Amino acid sequence: MIKNADDSNVNGTDFKDGAVPTYTFRLSTYGDSNVTNPQFIIMIPKGFIATTADFSTLTNTQGTDIFSDGGFAGPYNGTSTIKELGNYGPNGEQLFMITLTGATPTWGNNFGAQVKLTLDANAKGVVSYNVYGTPRVSEVSNYAIANGTSSYGGGSYTFNVNGQAIEVVKNSTGINNQQDSINYILNNTVELPQFTGTASFGNLNSSGAFVSGNSINYTSNTPQSQIPALSVRLSTFGNSTVNNPQFIVMIPKGFTSSVNDFSLIDKDIGNYFGGVFNGSNQYSTSNYSIEDLGKVGPNGEQLFKIQLNFNPGWDAAKNFGGQFKLTLDPTQTGIYSYGSNGVPIVSELASDATATAGTYTFVANGQNIVVVKSGTSSDINYAINTKLIPTFTGTAILDANGKTYSGDSVPTYSFRLSTTGESTVQNPKFIVMIPDGFTATTDDFSFDTGGYSGAASVKELGNYGPNGEQLFEVSLTGTTPNFTTNSVMGSVKLSPNFNGKTGGSHTYSNATGPLVAEVSNYSNTTYGTYTFNTSDGAITVVKSPQTVNWTDPSNQAANSSGSVTYTIQVGKEQLPTTAYAISNIKVTPVAGETSSDAGYEQLVFSITPKQTLQDGQYIDVHLGLPDSNGNIENYDSKLAANLPLMTPNGVQIATAYNMGTYYRIVFNSEEAAYTSGNNKLTLNPILRWENPQSQQLSISTNQSSTNTTNLGKIYVYQYTDDESKFDTF
Repeated sequence: MIKNADDSNVNGTDFKDGAVPTYTFRLSTYGDSNVTNPQFIIMIPKGFIATTADFSTLTNTQGTDIFSDGGFAGPYNGTSTIKELGNYGPNGEQLFMITLTGATPTWGNNFGAQVKLTLDANAKGVVSYNVYGTPRVSEVSNYAIANGTSSYGGGSYTFNVNGQAIEVVKNSTGINNQQDSINYILNNTVELPQFTGTASFGNLNSSGAFVSGNSINYTSNTPQSQIPALSVRLSTFGNSTVNNPQFIVMIPKGFTSSVNDFSLIDKDIGNYFGGVFNGSNQYSTSNYSIEDLGKVGPNGEQLFKIQLNFNPGWDAAKNFGGQFKLTLDPTQTGIYSYGSNGVPIVSELASDATATAGTYTFVANGQNIVVVKSGTSSDINYAINTKLIPTFTGTAILDANGKTYSGDSVPTYSFRLSTTGESTVQNPKFIVMIPDGFTATTDDFSFDTGGYSGAASVKELGNYGPNGEQLFEVSLTGTTPNFTTNSVMGSVKLSPNFNGKTGGSHTYSNATGPLVAEVSNYSNTTYGTYTFNTSDGAITVVKSPQTVNWTDPSNQAANSSGSVTYTIQVGKEQLPTTAYAISNIKVTPVAGETSSDAGYEQLVFSITPKQTLQDGQYIDVHLGLPDSNGNIENYDSKLAANLPLMTPNGVQIATAYNMGTYYRIVFNSEEAAYTSGNNKLTLNPILRWENPQSQQLSISTNQSSTNTTNLGKIYVYQYTDDESKFDTF
């Protein structure tokens, strides 16, 4: 028992000018025991000293009086010896060993003593003890077991005495006969704690989850129920000798409050502060006072001063949680933000706490108010009557470039929903397009929202991509996701959808319909727009700087020419050259009419089958120079879309598929009727290869007799990167 001389609690007492507390202890055990001559360790509180002569035994009457409510039953029927061990406590406290001669001090045989303390006039500091730390009274572990586990203040502890380890067991009610803590001051020590307070800007929803008020544009039409509250946690860390600490709270610009609009947070306190709050917040108006200092912030913000009659310590679990109901001033217009580097929303007077995160000086009514800031940031940002639209920076991650798919093979497909720039956008919507040749359902979507506080939902819109691709609408609840802080990552499990329409080569880039885009209402159009036409009307979306495979925007600049190209395999069996005849071959070079029109070669020829053709049989058509290895160096690289090949009476019997660098003519089941027996239908496909870089194509457009340089010459092609060897032989 450590008490003031008047038997009051020592917490906060400044022991000076020789004043000392009373220090008494009881040695007792519980349960059957055959232990004899047990040993105990007594630790003298820091800042005080004693000798063996300062120990005296309590009578049963004294013990019963000191350890009230039946907390003592003695006296001990044996003898005791006391030995000083030295200053081996964790902070240099004196240790004494008491050895009882006789049985263990069970109930009815308790041993009680008091120690006359002397104040060390040179000692300084704020001292605190609790049952979870070093014990003031303990028993050597050879003679007893602990009362309670370490998580409840019991368990064991080891003193190191002159190089020898002495393990002791503890009692979970070892301070003032309860699970308690004490603190006191030595010789006028002034000790300031660290200010660790913070603020939040928002409300709790019906489920008790915090909903931030950040990144919202507030107007006169905003319902009061959607106006955020300003909640503050007043807290400190470390010992404190401060009485009646004072704190400054600044109301964000464009909002006002009043003394009557301030209240204690009565439930789910930690939810306002990311789950970080230590204490029950069971206070009343007698524990604090609040004063309106007026609109004296640096931009006319309203300031309040809160004074507590206790230190809202962290270790003592005495955090204070209060809340200001805010009222919007709709006459304000602008964008506002507060953070750790600027004016603090919540702070403590510099006279009451240490400056671990810098200081700030408010000027209120001609008086300087110096405060210390907290290392726990209170980031707040919003707008009033000012809408802020961000830039979309999302992308699709499609691992398919250069690959060919058939059977059950599918690529991995994911996407990032993100923006950059200030934003007041709420509940944004995005369009995710499934790559051609594949399909998915809403159940195939999954999300990793990371630091994003909202939720994602998916709705299928139908096959309204430029080539009939599936479209899905992804809706987020909350603010727009920022790529540096809270991007939303999604993935889609694809299934193959290989058919006559989806075969061939497919390319996606900024020049095509975007795989991932944001609906134009929610983002600016810096990088262009695209319109999907659905059964519910046109949906205009905005593109990002790189719509596909922009994997690391923080370290990798966008590449607007980034693209992905893959092929869906078509055809079952290549026809031998003996199965058909090719005739009437003609290549017509055509220059683009303007600089924006690509030049191209047009190939026209006739195919006459020599046998009955079957579904899936095909012919590959290349246009270029063959080399000695049988490879083709294409004249130009951009092919037209898949082309249906029809009979004169309008029946489609084949498709010329764009395979990236060549066409594959694949016959279907209708072909047999036109190639069996005496039916030898001739097809006359018209195919085109473009030069996407220029209106000039790669072969001469002069195909007349005046072209004496190369017209009608025979060429042998061999690749070389030595331009000096470019020639005609």
